[in-house]
Amino acid sequence: LILVMGGLIVVGVVAYEFVRNLTTERSGFVEWEVLRDAEGNPIYDEEGNPIIVPTKEGWQVGPPD
Repeated sequence: LILVMGGLIVVGVVAYEFVRNLTTERSGFVEWEVLRDAEGNPIYDEEGNPIIVPTKEGWQVGPPD
């Protein structure tokens, strides 16, 4: 019974994080960083604009209070 309760808690936490990440993404609060190559130089697309990607922290932190 204790194992079942522990499993339910883990599933609940994972589901909570998943839903929170979805809502965070939709709210538009995402930190962006310039995509860089191994040497640390910015990577540009065909039009000469630096390519930006969401940071891992941006997905996890959520909206500021």
